[in-house]
Amino acid sequence: MKKIFIFLLVACFATTLFAQTIVSTEPSKKNVILEEYTGTNCQYCPDGHKVANQIMTNNPGRAWAINIHQGGFSGNSPDYKTDWGNALANQYGINSYPAATVNRGATWSSNRSQWTSWANSFLAENSPVNVAAQGTINWETRHLTLLVEVYYTGNAANPTNKLNVALLQNNILGPQSGMGLFPEMIVNSQYRHMHMLRDLLTGQWGQDITTTTTGSFWTTTIEYDIPAHVRNIPIELDDLEILVYVAENQKTILSGAKAELSYLNLPNLNPRFTELVGVPAYTCSDETYASVKIKNAGENPITSVELSYTIAGGTPNTITWNQRSIPSISMDTILLPCIVQIGLNQVVKVDMIKVNNVDVTPVSKTTTVKKEVAMGDYSMQLLIRTDQYPGETSYKIFNPNGTVLKQGTTPTANFEHVIDFIPIMSGCHRVEVYDSYGDGAGYVKILNSAGTQIFYNNGQYATKLTAMVTVDLSKYTITASAGEHGTISPVGEIEYNAGSNAVYTFSPDEGFVVEEVYINGEPMNMPLATDYTFVAVEQNYTIHVTFKGVASYTITASAGENGAISPAGEIEYQEGSSAEFVFIPEPYYEVEEVYIDDAPMGMAHATSYTFPAVDKDYKIHVTFKWVEGIKDINGVVISIAPNPVQDKLFITGTYDKLELFSITGQTLATVYNQPTIDVNNLAKGIYFVQILSNGQVCTFKIVK
Repeated sequence: MKKIFIFLLVACFATTLFAQTIVSTEPSKKNVILEEYTGTNCQYCPDGHKVANQIMTNNPGRAWAINIHQGGFSGNSPDYKTDWGNALANQYGINSYPAATVNRGATWSSNRSQWTSWANSFLAENSPVNVAAQGTINWETRHLTLLVEVYYTGNAANPTNKLNVALLQNNILGPQSGMGLFPEMIVNSQYRHMHMLRDLLTGQWGQDITTTTTGSFWTTTIEYDIPAHVRNIPIELDDLEILVYVAENQKTILSGAKAELSYLNLPNLNPRFTELVGVPAYTCSDETYASVKIKNAGENPITSVELSYTIAGGTPNTITWNQRSIPSISMDTILLPCIVQIGLNQVVKVDMIKVNNVDVTPVSKTTTVKKEVAMGDYSMQLLIRTDQYPGETSYKIFNPNGTVLKQGTTPTANFEHVIDFIPIMSGCHRVEVYDSYGDGAGYVKILNSAGTQIFYNNGQYATKLTAMVTVDLSKYTITASAGEHGTISPVGEIEYNAGSNAVYTFSPDEGFVVEEVYINGEPMNMPLATDYTFVAVEQNYTIHVTFKGVASYTITASAGENGAISPAGEIEYQEGSSAEFVFIPEPYYEVEEVYIDDAPMGMAHATSYTFPAVDKDYKIHVTFKWVEGIKDINGVVISIAPNPVQDKLFITGTYDKLELFSITGQTLATVYNQPTIDVNNLAKGIYFVQILSNGQVCTFKIVK
């Protein structure tokens, strides 16, 4: 991966400069970057994803999530980890998942109820800095050019800040424990992973911004070749997000933004057709309604679609939609319902599809439509939204034998009428909705008794809408068993209604962990898993879990001069356990750096380090340095604190005279052997303290 940085530092305040920038120069509130630590083997992580998504939904354009796969629950097949996750997590000692930090605050939490209140707190704070970015991706070369601009509307506490640029990817389909907690993310029994961290373009802790005072303008251009894969996971260019954020240090993010992305040399992919799919909810007996799924890779909304198709080698057909007849056209992905009524298991061939008058005919042009929907219960609910024009809307629900199960009328325009859950039987149910005005019934939704949508149609502004739903109330058996050194619950043969969920929990004996989970004899690559969920049972299954003894690994801990580490030496830990090491500097010393397997972790001033889930042998080594703000003057130790300072500066040690200077050299205060000096009235900025003690002068730099 090639990254080239071109920096421009501007100390000019001319209005002509800022008239051409993309970053705002007006004071604003802080935006939020929520870093969520997750993993595919983490049972409750989908619930964490749901909380993070809700924070983003509630604060559009002001809050973003980064999902960091890291730790013992992250798994290796597939491997969603990066080179950056461990250092981010280790500085907080994260050992419980899902966990999150908000703007890299002082602490982390696995209590998901705290994330929203933390985010709201930061969103209400004033930010000293604004950041914006625009990027262009060349589709053919996979080259990214990213312009980032930073403007300070106030003084930052630190004279040097860090620019961070994170590359994220959406719509990655793969395994996930506990996916039933976020069913909206389930696609064909796989989980749709969003906002997944793929790379940090500016390295582990970011690039230096060296001017951070009011009115400072800073910009950089990043050139980056987007790899085709990261750890064998393909990077799809149209699924990327780029977040830019400014941090004071490793644990303080001031604000951030999402980069605006555009594409060059698109092969007619804006918007682009992704697949022709058979939607199970539209299946009735031997008839199925196929649908077109379209993904919008650009900024322009989808306003028209033209499709030509052939069924089983028959006569070509053409169907069109305009802006009025396309449901949810503003979404990134839309599903056009009920376009073709075909026989079950017949092949549909796409001859041509145009979106916004652009030909986006896919390379793969055929699909086979299969199967009916499983309700999983004995009742369903019908929702009807009347059209915008006044008129009576009537409905009928027919049993499989053709008799009317329920019928009635809805009130007039702009009203969503809910028909309560009604008992049903296996077979094909027909729902008819008739609009007397003749311009459509608005939309119709059918839900099962769990509240899950199994049918949707917007009526397409026709006088009459007919929906067909096949209900499968079959029962299926799951046979569960476990190997030695553990149990599975429930065990044996259990019968489930079609469409219901089935959760199985694994309990290893002491000293053992899950080795593998087998579904119908196939390994699922789920070492260390705690459970498995069958989502919407639709056939007979077997599940078998095996266990293995917990391996042990050695961590070798050592410390440099002027401090110690505890525990020290070679310590043995069981696989998956956490291991905390505490750093003990000698007086007037602090941690300089922490090394894991000889690699620096960027952890100056740290007090401890935790391996959240030991998975191999490690080495940890800590070095120490003399604390800034402490000086030895001819045998007299003088220290000043805190730095940065707010109201009072405290001086320890015997001295004769102290003088406080501005950055321009102006004397602001002079005191003699006093333990404190009041700096409350000083403006924010950089100052110098000069101390005379024992015949020698020493100088300290402080920040207010």
